[in-house]
Amino acid sequence: MGVTIRDVKRNDPRRTGEQIDGTNQISAHRSVIAAMLKIQRSANGKVVFILSGRIEAEDVVELQRLFALETDDHHLVLDLKDVTLVDPDAVKFLAGWEADGIRLQNCPPYVREWIERERFRSTARKGPRGN
Repeated sequence: MGVTIRDVKRNDPRRTGEQIDGTNQISAHRSVIAAMLKIQRSANGKVVFILSGRIEAEDVVELQRLFALETDDHHLVLDLKDVTLVDPDAVKFLAGWEADGIRLQNCPPYVREWIERERFRSTARKGPRGN
């Protein structure tokens, strides 16, 4: 069983406020909050990508690249047990990947509900005959 670990990091600079002489002042320094998605890959008859952290739209490109590297004879699984946050754009991709046959395992209930809403919206846009 092979395991690959990949971290996807993003910086989110935010100004911090300080109280000086009773007034709020914006400080010149910035705090950096690193948002990160950790991707682990394991294979044993099926390929499982274990995701930890936040899934944002920027991560979708990396996930698609990793999926493209897999051979067609493997069943792909995304394990979302340790996912803490998913942004709306990433939910659309999760819904699409699931519709394409990628299994979502340990999907948090709020993400599952969001995916179902996205499916409903997608079906409603196509109309009753898929137009």
